[in-house]
Amino acid sequence: VRPFGGRSPAVAFSGDSYLVVYSAGQDLYGVLVSPSGQVGSEFTIQSGPGDQAYLAVAFDGINFVVVWEDHGDLTHDGARDVYGRRISPQGALLDAEPIPISTAAEAQSSPALACDGTNCLVIWVDRRQYPGQPYNVSPGPGDIYGTRLDKSGQTLDGSGAAGGLPIAT
Repeated sequence: VRPFGGRSPAVAFSGDSYLVVYSAGQDLYGVLVSPSGQVGSEFTIQSGPGDQAYLAVAFDGINFVVVWEDHGDLTHDGARDVYGRRISPQGALLDAEPIPISTAAEAQSSPALACDGTNCLVIWVDRRQYPGQPYNVSPGPGDIYGTRLDKSGQTLDGSGAAGGLPIAT
């Protein structure tokens, strides 16, 4: 039994199974659950030096896509970035390393996503236009940015370091 329990749960359905994702301690975990309620074995989606939190998960028609707010790079401006990973319906990690969805200057937080069967749209609160402004109200001042992610895990609207679509600025 995990000493930290779990927090920030999210769930998606593939048509054959549910993927439940959650953070515990500083790490991100997943568990497959069958429609009949059989709970599979826990597996690690991401571990690192900082929290992996504020999760979202969707099914893209072939695989699950999980996105999260990563607090791991404490040397980076704002120390919050958005990463993702693809997971097969059987629970296998498909990406050797997390996909950098947004690692732009300042903080990126509170990701959400939806998939249309071809691509997924990942959105987040982005503070790249607010350098040095206080971040004392979560998520603080910020704009809404997004990027499309194809089924191979590629961002379609620029690199994680500088890309994204300004949606509400």
